Amino acid sequence: MKGGGGRKRYVKKYTDPITEGGSLYGNQGVTTDSCKTIAFSVRLQKPTTALRTLLPGDELRIRNVKGELQAVSASGELCGSIVSTKNAKIIECMTKGYSYKAVVNSISGSNCNVTVQIV
Repeated sequence: MKGGGGRKRYVKKYTDPITEGGSLYGNQGVTTDSCKTIAFSVRLQKPTTALRTLLPGDELRIRNVKGELQAVSASGELCGSIVSTKNAKIIECMTKGYSYKAVVNSISGSNCNVTVQIV
C-alpha cells in the first residue's frame, strides 16, 4: 500500500466573481453607499511645517500616493498622512472615482485632528 493515508486536503475553489457588493467576502465589499458614508476623525501622522498655516475649519485634499493617504493644503503643501483602519476602503473608493477631504478640527503644536469625509 502506498503512503499518504490520513486526512485528505480540501481546497475550496471560488467560482463567484468578486462584485461591488463583495459577494466573495460575505457582502462586506465596498459599495456606492458605503463610499458615500465614510466619515471619521483622526490625528494626522508625519505632520509637516505646513500645519502652521492651517486654522480649524480649513479643508485639506486627500490624495493616494503609492498606498499612503496624504492630506494636502489648498496651496498644495503636504500637511501629513492619514492612518486608519479605513484606509483600504478609502483607496478602493478613490479608484472608483470618489474624492475625500480632511476638515481640520483642532491644531495644537504638531498635533492636528481632522475629520475625513467625502467631498
